[in-house]
Amino acid sequence: MTIVYNLFYTLAKVLAKLFFRYRVQHPERIPEEGGLILAVNHQSYFDPPLAGIACRRAVHYLARKSLLKWPFFGPLFPGMNVIPVDRGGNDMSALKIVIRKIRGGDGVVLFPEGTRSIDGRLQPAQPGIGLVIAKTGARVLPMRIFGSYEAFPKGGGKLHLHPITVVVGEPITFSPAELLPATRETYQRLGDRLPNTLSLLSWMKFESPKDPPAAFLKTLDQLSIDAILAHRIYSGRERDIWSESTFYDWKPPVSENILRNNGGFTLARLDLKQDGDNWRVLKQELIPMTANTAEADPSLTDRIAQFRKPIEDADKPLGELAEPIPAEAILTGYLAAIAAIPGTDIAAYSRQSIRSDWPEGMLTASRVFNSLPWTTSIVQMTLTPAQLEKLGSLAGIVYLRRKDLPADQAAFVVTTSRFFASLLAEELRMPASEMRATPHKSEFDYFVDALSQAPKPLSFSVPEGWQFVDPRK
Repeated sequence: MTIVYNLFYTLAKVLAKLFFRYRVQHPERIPEEGGLILAVNHQSYFDPPLAGIACRRAVHYLARKSLLKWPFFGPLFPGMNVIPVDRGGNDMSALKIVIRKIRGGDGVVLFPEGTRSIDGRLQPAQPGIGLVIAKTGARVLPMRIFGSYEAFPKGGGKLHLHPITVVVGEPITFSPAELLPATRETYQRLGDRLPNTLSLLSWMKFESPKDPPAAFLKTLDQLSIDAILAHRIYSGRERDIWSESTFYDWKPPVSENILRNNGGFTLARLDLKQDGDNWRVLKQELIPMTANTAEADPSLTDRIAQFRKPIEDADKPLGELAEPIPAEAILTGYLAAIAAIPGTDIAAYSRQSIRSDWPEGMLTASRVFNSLPWTTSIVQMTLTPAQLEKLGSLAGIVYLRRKDLPADQAAFVVTTSRFFASLLAEELRMPASEMRATPHKSEFDYFVDALSQAPKPLSFSVPEGWQFVDPRK
């Protein structure tokens, strides 16, 4: 960063946090280097700096050429990585600079909509960003700014101290075939969502509220989500029915898949028909199924047979169990596994995340997945006693704690899943940087590796030098 860029970067960040409670979700998704197109929705004059301060790296911005004539600020704009553009027509010189910057490994903020939204809703993408994608082949990082329209809308005149959040999506890479042919239609296709396609949200652990979550659904609608695929996991004692019958009346509508530990499940069928740019619900129904009693379909079993060997190889044996292992013992075993990660003072996890017991006999990877089907990563956080107490208030959280920790220790290194760390960070308004990644795979993969390397017979007791703590007792 130049001195000018660093000065205004710091000033913008301080003002955004002070007046707009600015925060960034998933900043870890922003690549630290390499050519990058930051594709951002456009609602306000605030959007360029709001996108820029979400990044640790310096990025470039497009701004109309007349801004460089402003007194005082005008001469400083080049130091802020501003690329001047002539708004009176197609400024190919500015476009060439953008392409050159990205090819040279820089990041550039672009607004696919081309201009600020007059009502805060997403507008159709223009072909310009598609041209840049095709000419550079660079990764595209989608970013969505929430709240800048409410803070300073187009034509609004007044400034409102409204909270602003930037949500960072996963980087998108286009294949060479997708970048051809070099026509306007291709550029439009790259810039816009493909026609006749659905945008679906997967909602894990769906719990139906008595009333639709209006604010949440409004956000999904603004994100152009067409339907929600909801998943509920029940014990075998629960009935396979909806507690409510109006989910398909939500906007976006909900298709609910109910999973049960005994192998049976039901699926909510949701028939949608395209109606202009939207999708209309034609019909919904529950289709009860029982995976462990249904008649086999030879056409399906024959197709699955070709994958039998890879499936068997993936479902590797981990050890013989002389007796059934209850969920509480599995929880202890998992806590012991993550407690072994170097630097851990406290290993934390939730009882509610262990989904089933293990029967006696050979323990395999698939049985582990049945009880611990989570693929989030494992992280470490340094917490004060007060923050640790807050973590302990989350649903079902228990600890393994080192016995040699001083009673007056001021901070603890806590190892847990990114899911629970994120819940705590959200509750305490902690920055995402407080969650430090460990060099390990997902929760499930890590536990499988730990079990395969553990001495046999497998033990599920509290390890020497540690104590089990239930913060609610």
